[in-house]
Amino acid sequence: MKLKNILIVLAVALFACLIFVAHLKVNPEIIGVNPTIVRLDEGFNLKIGQTAYLEKEKMKIKFVDISEDSRCLSNVQCFWAGQVKMVLNVDYQKNNSQKIDLILGAGTSNENSNFKVIEGYIIKLLNVEPYPNGAKIEKTDYTASLKLLKLL
Repeated sequence: MKLKNILIVLAVALFACLIFVAHLKVNPEIIGVNPTIVRLDEGFNLKIGQTAYLEKEKMKIKFVDISEDSRCLSNVQCFWAGQVKMVLNVDYQKNNSQKIDLILGAGTSNENSNFKVIEGYIIKLLNVEPYPNGAKIEKTDYTASLKLLKLL
């Protein structure tokens, strides 16, 4: 009798776990292959070609390119610190797709260029690595640190 009860409890627990995992799964056809699942108000990192997916907000953020990296070398004192410009493709609820540029650095003409507001959300560029040191940086080496916030 005890063995039967234990088996029933284990079966129910297994079933509950399967339902939970199925609920967490995301359709790869909608969000792309191997997306990074991220949450609102938490920082996340992307490499070129990677996509972040915010399930609740139904938003995809893809790191498309670094279109400029004129930052001063880390071991050099420069007159102008330079800037790095990244290109993102943002899809919001499958109806709205936008290509945006985010710029980080002291040389930006607009001090608010490290973030954009889209559909009531702020996409903010926090950092881009690696920082130039004189060695050639391949596009595939870049990693951007971003954060998504909701406007009040």
